[in-house]
Amino acid sequence: MGIHPEINHTTVTQFEGWKGVVENFCTSYNGHPDATCHVDPASVWQLARGYLGDHAADQKKLSGMLEVYHRECDQEVWGEDALLSDDPLDEVERNRLLDEKSKEMLEKAGGKERWVSLPAAEHLRLEKEVIREVQIALGEQVYQRFPPEEKEDVDFWVYTGCAMHKDLNATKGGAEKMARSWEEENKTPPTKLLSKAQTIAAESGLEPKKGKGGRKPERGGVKLTSLLGALVKHKNPNKGHQAHFRVYCRKMLGFEILFPDTSNNRYQSHGYAATKIVHRRQFYVDFLLKVCDQKAMTGGLNHMEENTLIGLMDDVTFTELQVLALYSQAISLPLAQLARAPYHQSRNGLNLGPEFDRLLKHLDAIAKNPNILIGSNILIGSNVSWETATLDGRPWYNPDAIATVLRDRKQYPHLRSALIAFFEGALETWRTFTRDVLDNPKLSAATPEQRYRAFRRPANDLNEGSFGLLRRMYRAFPRITFGQLNARLTCK
Repeated sequence: MGIHPEINHTTVTQFEGWKGVVENFCTSYNGHPDATCHVDPASVWQLARGYLGDHAADQKKLSGMLEVYHRECDQEVWGEDALLSDDPLDEVERNRLLDEKSKEMLEKAGGKERWVSLPAAEHLRLEKEVIREVQIALGEQVYQRFPPEEKEDVDFWVYTGCAMHKDLNATKGGAEKMARSWEEENKTPPTKLLSKAQTIAAESGLEPKKGKGGRKPERGGVKLTSLLGALVKHKNPNKGHQAHFRVYCRKMLGFEILFPDTSNNRYQSHGYAATKIVHRRQFYVDFLLKVCDQKAMTGGLNHMEENTLIGLMDDVTFTELQVLALYSQAISLPLAQLARAPYHQSRNGLNLGPEFDRLLKHLDAIAKNPNILIGSNILIGSNVSWETATLDGRPWYNPDAIATVLRDRKQYPHLRSALIAFFEGALETWRTFTRDVLDNPKLSAATPEQRYRAFRRPANDLNEGSFGLLRRMYRAFPRITFGQLNARLTCK
């Protein structure tokens, strides 16, 4: 259907946008010389059985509005049949409703005198509204004659959220609880990685309470992955040290490191970046020291580079990176395989209940017994197996990074408590964001046929991928319009 911009992000605007997209689709199809039948927008909406989106409040509200509109379209189609019926009883009811709705239309228009002065186009629009209202009223009468089982079937509509958005929110929830745990347990937190303005304020004796956008001064593993990603894999290829980093990788390692794009919105990029850093921590430190040497004549590292180096050398920050890496390897990446792998494209997102239930149990088990991931205090690492540690029971995606965590476990005394806090926070968030599947009475009572008709993929990759294509097209063709882009997407 292409990509269609909206003037704002309100639910009403999105709702009208969806209606417009379907109407344009039907108009284009009906006007095609190879069209085999006439397609009405109401008949298209009649086939809809649910909505897949992220977990924002506006998307849930939009799903509710679409559900109501879907019901109206059902009534409109049923009412059209009743409107054209030759049954005398239907004719009496039809005439009564036409008279009633016509009177209401005249009152809205301002009376007969006002009606006469309206242009022909407005007459046509209002008369179409009357016909639709009559169809809906007749369709409601048809619906009330359905048996209860058929009513449940035609009313079936279910909203679910994208599995990857669930993991994104769970990672955020875990990171936030881990960040709070340092203060709650009276432990030294990660070093502050203040912005330049915050650093100046601190040096002046004014402790900054809020950072950019009203946030507190940032610190910790996620902040460090953001900083390093901005330096070696910025979304703008002209910023950072991307070319220098590639050359340095080829010289020192013989191959290039594809650092995750944390400066963009990418699923699991921070966990993946943390794994990269854990695997080669000293390599990134040496790279920044090399940059420092090369810039010695011009004043050394800038503020961002200096912050990144400080974060890399801070053991508490590195502890958070190890936790992010463990969660990524044990939970996030196996979940991504479940939701996004090509061989799972036929999997119905409505049937993920057993997988989510297993996920919650696995998170709870690790939160209660972190030995599953990092071994006991006595036998460090020797009793850790990917068969019991990972969600899917498959080998680690980066065994070298996990081996590094297990080998150096004794050097980071707070790893266990940070791991527990993170998994407890992730578990709380996962419980919240899996209610649409696990605690949905309508979905629990759904038949296999209803689930099949309401099929949706586990993740919202089709839409997210379209936005990625839009970004690439803008880079290649800066002047391309949405009309030109949609022509490329919809025409073969």
